[in-house]
Amino acid sequence: MSLNNSNLNEDQQWFDNVENFRPLRGGRRGDTLNKVITSISKISVDEAEKKFQKELLEAEKQEDPLASMCTYVAWFEEHFPSGKRNFFYPILYKICVTYCNMDMYKNDERLLKIWLKLAENFPESSLAVMEFAYLKGSCLNLAKFYICWSEMYQSIEWWNKAREKLQLALKMNAVPLDLIHKASDELESNIMSICKQNPENTLDNEDFDDSVESARTTFSRLRGIGRLHFAPIIRLSQGPPGVLSFYLHKWVG
Repeated sequence: MSLNNSNLNEDQQWFDNVENFRPLRGGRRGDTLNKVITSISKISVDEAEKKFQKELLEAEKQEDPLASMCTYVAWFEEHFPSGKRNFFYPILYKICVTYCNMDMYKNDERLLKIWLKLAENFPESSLAVMEFAYLKGSCLNLAKFYICWSEMYQSIEWWNKAREKLQLALKMNAVPLDLIHKASDELESNIMSICKQNPENTLDNEDFDDSVESARTTFSRLRGIGRLHFAPIIRLSQGPPGVLSFYLHKWVG
């Protein structure tokens, strides 16, 4: 299966200068951790990059290339428990933009999980990641995509925006429908509780849209840098670091 690299050249990447790595939600395999601890397994970033490039090329010939990429992601997370984020997340980004335009992956939950892996570890730019995925036409019919997007807004108490994303899910005919209805009920319940506790809460903030628009403008001017030709991260002021990860953890395997 041949890949169209023109889209990769047109797209610019945010995630180049980020440190630290979040622990895996489900933990790591004991044998992998033992190898890391005892230094039996020593894999360099260069080796990991070569492995990725090899997997990417071999995936072109496969019926389900995304499966190979998911296997690689799992392999990387197991073998680099201490991080290497400024290498790993450009890899995740490249996987997303490579396969998101393929019809067979337009609404693939595996690709959604990779988008969310990006967002989970970048709380400053989680909303930018989701908007970018949406603009790329990825996951448009997956209810979980909009629910997660909505929950990001909820985590920073942008209730009107959270409601808008669930309404967008209905407009886009996302499925399963019952998940959207459940999320909407929970959102409205939360809003009612907050209004009762603080009747003067307007549930809105005029400055937020301006900050998002400013970030979009900055993103449109970016040019790739570095050997992987990635652009630096866009940071949005969305709230305390880590506040979004609580919501994303339940969707990212």
